[in-house]
Amino acid sequence: MRGNRILWGIVGTVTFAFWCAEMAEGTKYAGEYLTLGVGGRALGLGGAYVSMADDVTASYWNPAGLALLDRREMSFMHAENFAGIVQYDFLAYGQAWGDSTRPSGVGIGLVRLGVDEIPVTSTLELLDYGLDGEPNTGDEGEGNGRLDVNERIVYDEDKISWTSDNEIAVYLSYGRGMSSSLYLGGSVKILGKFLYENSAVGIGADVGALYRPRSWLTVGAVLQDMTTSPLVWNTGTRETITPTLRAGLSSRHLVERFEGDLTLAAGTDVRFEEQSLGSTLSSGGVSLDLHVGAEYRYRDMVGVRLGADRGRLTAGAGFSVRMFLADYAFLAHEDLGNSHRVSLGVQF
Repeated sequence: MRGNRILWGIVGTVTFAFWCAEMAEGTKYAGEYLTLGVGGRALGLGGAYVSMADDVTASYWNPAGLALLDRREMSFMHAENFAGIVQYDFLAYGQAWGDSTRPSGVGIGLVRLGVDEIPVTSTLELLDYGLDGEPNTGDEGEGNGRLDVNERIVYDEDKISWTSDNEIAVYLSYGRGMSSSLYLGGSVKILGKFLYENSAVGIGADVGALYRPRSWLTVGAVLQDMTTSPLVWNTGTRETITPTLRAGLSSRHLVERFEGDLTLAAGTDVRFEEQSLGSTLSSGGVSLDLHVGAEYRYRDMVGVRLGADRGRLTAGAGFSVRMFLADYAFLAHEDLGNSHRVSLGVQF
């Protein structure tokens, strides 16, 4: 009976995700900065972490995993994405909450993506002379305030100012064990974007679940931005982030001969923004991104990882010494340059 209830719960979650997507009129790529992933361990595994999230990064990957915390934990990640052009940071705190009979956990996380030293050229002089490039002829385009063919901008370094783009999200998360094998959780997200003189704020919500039908097998699912997440700009423009359904499974196997364990994981992101370019699979308005990863951990102290994030190679390694953890992840990208992610953590 329990298995049937869980099965119907999964079916209901998938149906609800598609219903939300049909009802929503989302803004394409409005929430793209929320899709990059966090944590050196998870990213080294190609992002196949929805079913493995049992640490403080669960506030991002799957809030249900916070119920598996058995102590307080902090984590910080810094990433140099795309040859160092994009700075990406994650900071989180989580702790166990409740007793062992009905374990639960709480967490708070901060995601920040930034691009610095963006030139502002709106103060430069536009020679708005029209298509013939000559002043006071009254031809097409003259005086329209736009840069047309044969028009040019007078470069003056003294008139150029510099700004940055910052996009942030704050996660307030809670996870709870419903039984010895089922865990549920949710997050409320406070969203913000800041570019030059413009800013936007919004709010969103995620719900997640972890299910362990066997001691070695875990299934996970998260519905992000479940009812669409609005972003309202100070200019009056409104954007919305459509729901994304993330699902995955992982299996962990002891390797007694080498005193370690091997974990294999796979996951998929189902999006509803017609992201045909760059997606693993797409049909109509639905796109599918695939993630796979493998990790070998020796005595729960040293780990090596290999994976694929939407077809791009990932790799990583990590170690833990007493209460301290460190993880590194590498992402290969032919067009935008390679990315390096380092995360540090402490458990106490």
